[in-house]
Amino acid sequence: GASHSLTLTQPLRIRKVGPRKYAVRGTPTDCVMMAMHELMKDKKPDLLLSGIKRGANLGEDVTYSGTVSAAMEGALAGIPSIALSQSYAREGMGDTVPFAAAEAWAEQVLRPLLEAPMEPRTLVNINFPALPADEVLGVRVTQQGLRDYGRLRIVERTVPRGYQ
Repeated sequence: GASHSLTLTQPLRIRKVGPRKYAVRGTPTDCVMMAMHELMKDKKPDLLLSGIKRGANLGEDVTYSGTVSAAMEGALAGIPSIALSQSYAREGMGDTVPFAAAEAWAEQVLRPLLEAPMEPRTLVNINFPALPADEVLGVRVTQQGLRDYGRLRIVERTVPRGYQ
């Protein structure tokens, strides 16, 4: 839910965590901007992959997604960009979300995209289904849909420390 937000009131720091591996404490958009304008300022990347994250990015919910927004920032900079998400079957799965479908199908989904010419400023959003890898029947290209917010559920709770 980070959306296309930027960190404006705190310093951003880049931390090297391995060879050609860096971490930025900030939003996904901050990470892309720091990579393009600092780490890769002399050579723009050929492709930007954002994700694979837990949970689908469907319908207009993509406007709330940090994963999609990181890919959008790359696309706006003229870099072909792909957002990847792994759907899951039920709430509360946390770190137990299975990534088997994404692990098994990512190369089959990405290879044709990488082999085809992709126009600059292109953003592709990929969602892997909440299924065991061997139950996935194939790949389907669709258009962006709409979500029925009439079924949105708001859960009211009391914060344990007494805050309202």
